[in-house]
Amino acid sequence: MGLWQKIKTTLTHGARKAGKKSGEFSHLSKQKIHELGIKKQLEEKLLDLGGLIYQKAVQKEKLNFEQDLSVRHLIEQIKELEKELELVEAELKEKPDRSMK
Repeated sequence: MGLWQKIKTTLTHGARKAGKKSGEFSHLSKQKIHELGIKKQLEEKLLDLGGLIYQKAVQKEKLNFEQDLSVRHLIEQIKELEKELELVEAELKEKPDRSMK
């Protein structure tokens, strides 16, 4: 194998490896952004729930969470977001940052 062939092989191998790494970083970045989006949505729903409960308490309404549809709806949305967050976090733990390899 000539010198130029060795250089070509080395460069081709390096380019493939770099392409693979950039794909991994791209996927990891998208997952992290998705995780942050879920956390933001979860925070907003919790704030909505707290505000709703406060409003009912100030108005001295009887708080019956099981019968209040708006409270139940927010709780269900929060549970769904928590499940989604767990899945994303599990995937991120499964694929640790391998940037130094």
